Amino acid sequence: MRNNHQLALTALVLILALTALRMWFITTINLAEDEAYWWVCSQHLALSYYDHPPMASYLIALAVKLGGHSEIWVRLPAVILGGLTSWIVFLISCRFWPNHPVSLIPLVLLNLIPLFAVGAVIITPDTPLAFCWVLCLYLLIRIFQFTANNEIPAAQKIWYFAGVGFGLGLLSKYMMILLVPCVGLVLLVDPHLRRWWREKELYLAVIIGLLIFLPVV
Repeated sequence: MRNNHQLALTALVLILALTALRMWFITTINLAEDEAYWWVCSQHLALSYYDHPPMASYLIALAVKLGGHSEIWVRLPAVILGGLTSWIVFLISCRFWPNHPVSLIPLVLLNLIPLFAVGAVIITPDTPLAFCWVLCLYLLIRIFQFTANNEIPAAQKIWYFAGVGFGLGLLSKYMMILLVPCVGLVLLVDPHLRRWWREKELYLAVIIGLLIFLPVV
């Protein structure tokens, strides 16, 4: 247990250090074209837009309302979500390598990926999409592990949270829909997980996600 706390502290310090670095960096460059586009959209809030759902605009609108129209506030949601995504990736790795230093490796590798590094400082629809995808992945892993341990009531409750994450992901970018066939394939391949095809929680999770997405439709 002590080793696990030390690993969590190490991960937290690393994420906070990266967040501080990104906070400094976002003040040094002007908005990219995509960011400026979403900033304009945030000044004209709607249920959806021509090419993407509205999440990026909503996040920018909230940030600039709190702090004003500057690069740092426009990009603040990207920095925060980048840190949260990193933390959830660490939590996922701890599910597979508890109390082992190797659980820090996915966190480090994630932040070395150029696409993620850019998405953690530049606000685009991909930033909240990545967060929602990783969040759903963590919740699904918990469901699968509870199922393997025959802790079905605990797994049933998590399906609803996964549905909320799925819906918020759809509000971020349409690519979130690809999570459905991925999960469906896992539930088909693993004999221990096939039981969920007979349970209402799986379908209610999908319905919750689609209801959250309904304003876009």
